[in-house]
Amino acid sequence: MKRKLQNMDELNQIEQTVENNIYSQIPDKILKQGIILAVSGGADSMALLYLVKNFAQSRKIPLKTVTIDHGQRTEAEKETQEVVNRSQSLGIEALSLTLPLENINKPLSENSMRNYRRQILEKQMHKAGFGCIALGHNLEDQGETLLMRLIRGAGSRGLSAMAVYEPPFIRPLLNLGRSRLEFYLDSTGVDWFEDKTNSSLKYFRNRVRNIIVPELKKENPRINRVLFNTALNLKEEHEALTWIVNDLLTSAKKYRQGIVLPLMILAKVPSAIVKLAVAKIWKDVHRGGELGRRHLDLAARFVAEKRSGKLQLPGKTYLYLFKPDLKYLETKDCGFSTSPLLGNTKESPPNNFEEKAKGGTVYLGPKLKVKNFSLETDELTGKYQIERGVFSCSPCQNGEIIIPDKSQLLQIRNPRPGDRISRKNMGMVRLKKALSQFPVQLRQELLCVTDENERILWMEGAGRAWGVEGSKRYKLVWNHENYDIYSLVSRR
Repeated sequence: MKRKLQNMDELNQIEQTVENNIYSQIPDKILKQGIILAVSGGADSMALLYLVKNFAQSRKIPLKTVTIDHGQRTEAEKETQEVVNRSQSLGIEALSLTLPLENINKPLSENSMRNYRRQILEKQMHKAGFGCIALGHNLEDQGETLLMRLIRGAGSRGLSAMAVYEPPFIRPLLNLGRSRLEFYLDSTGVDWFEDKTNSSLKYFRNRVRNIIVPELKKENPRINRVLFNTALNLKEEHEALTWIVNDLLTSAKKYRQGIVLPLMILAKVPSAIVKLAVAKIWKDVHRGGELGRRHLDLAARFVAEKRSGKLQLPGKTYLYLFKPDLKYLETKDCGFSTSPLLGNTKESPPNNFEEKAKGGTVYLGPKLKVKNFSLETDELTGKYQIERGVFSCSPCQNGEIIIPDKSQLLQIRNPRPGDRISRKNMGMVRLKKALSQFPVQLRQELLCVTDENERILWMEGAGRAWGVEGSKRYKLVWNHENYDIYSLVSRR
């Protein structure tokens, strides 16, 4: 009698664990849409079928079983049909599918097969209008996955634990061991199929499960629980690092197909954070290739050296570092600094020149190619589409661009070597001096308006020229591509 009561308590604990995993992680609106159950017929998936059924049917959550025949075993067809029959006997809609491997030209790896299965499951979820897909991963699967990724050389993200809920997938059994799941099935009279391929050393996971883990158990009998907790610890640490990097990149702006941010944002954080930031941006802007540790080490060293230049990365991407004029830093630094944890704060300008010398701009994206823009017009009114956006002007009594009355030909163009602009109390000054707050590479993309004598009447970043007289005045509307380069200056 006592043994029976203990068994009942154990069964109740298992059911309560599954219920807590689902309810604590998954929004109600997702659950109410319905759950696709990925059931193969093995012990884990059969436990998933019955445990989720007990939870869902009392709450009127729609369920549908999808079982997939990989076409690798002769007995698989019989097993998938039994899963369908068992599901239907429980009042659950069921579907059996066979992977069309004959249409695939090359053998699929374990990884490719898993991704292929998940694509099928997601397709069925969307077709049924359901909210999530339940997988039968358990505690041992978590540890085996950690070992597999460790052997393959994964980083902090790869070594992070699988989560109970990673939309659209849920893993209600994740913190339950195989022995407890088999105990549940035995106690409730549910049988399951043993997949003979689970003992085949042809597959990497099986080698980890049947060779490596038993050896580790000799050192620590609780190795599965230890690996599970280690994966959770790594996941929490990775989430913390990700939060820091995301906060760090709030100052980042889109520029063409890449990203720019002030150098000082990366100059004050450990190289590990720089690598994560570079990896995150690269993932969004790359055009192929694979970013490895060697590339991230080079990127972190490149940023740490704070010298102007560029570094080529995989995927036809480049890391540029633009240093501003040091004289500008000495005299006009605004004194803004950024903490990766606390966000932007305004401080008094630093007294140490080395701190000021950290100013600069970092760009990560496709190779920058300066495209000279030049347009001749006899009337400034209108819209002008260029790569960075739309430049439009209209007559306005108080407009910021003044056109001399005698001007017959105007130009909208990029700066050229030797260009000068008239500044109040300074006379004619080189654009290099007037625009010293901009990195040289970005400065070359600014716009200016000139007359037929190549006299600059207005310059982006410098405003209208001083001393120009005329009755024609224009209001400027400059809709930038998606990034205002002035913002970089104001943040320093």
